[in-house]
Amino acid sequence: MKEVFTTTEVARICNISKQKIVNLFDQGVIEGFRIPGPKGSNSWARRIPRKSLIDFMRRHNIPTDKLDRFQEGEKRKILIVEDDRHSVELLEALLEGLRERVEIKVARSGSEAAFLLGSFKPDILLLDIMLPDVDGDEILSRLEKEGMVGQIEIIVLTALKDEDRKRALMERGVTHYMTKPIDTQLLRQTVVELLDAEG
Repeated sequence: MKEVFTTTEVARICNISKQKIVNLFDQGVIEGFRIPGPKGSNSWARRIPRKSLIDFMRRHNIPTDKLDRFQEGEKRKILIVEDDRHSVELLEALLEGLRERVEIKVARSGSEAAFLLGSFKPDILLLDIMLPDVDGDEILSRLEKEGMVGQIEIIVLTALKDEDRKRALMERGVTHYMTKPIDTQLLRQTVVELLDAEG
């Protein structure tokens, strides 16, 4: 039985954004302790004992059966939303070495993305905002409406080098904004850092 949880794990168990869990931890609403962060960083990672998590869940009427169903080490999920076949192949090849840690699905249209966001529930979304059937803004609006912004790390991939649009998207909860042609090394490093982030 798992006795200590990361903020990422607690966010998934409680269906609350990771940032919200971090804030509650820092405010003392969820009790826990800190350990040294990843090698080379100056940060301290947050850890939440099982008893503290159960106390928090009971105080906030979150069913504790979700904790019982939690499986340590389960794969994280990445959804690629991209209509261009060559771009999809590039992204899949880029992430191939992470397959032991992640499950990857591809949506080639906005309507397919809308379905998978609900059924697949990704941890990381690689989103091309220029799709043939819907604009990426519509997908973000759906995420906002369903309270999923903050629960998903959103990486926008676009050919538009528009600082105003970038700023607007970041304010709406986009984690990273990358312009095409994509710096593949930077993208892979970013995904790995998001997977490893256990603050």
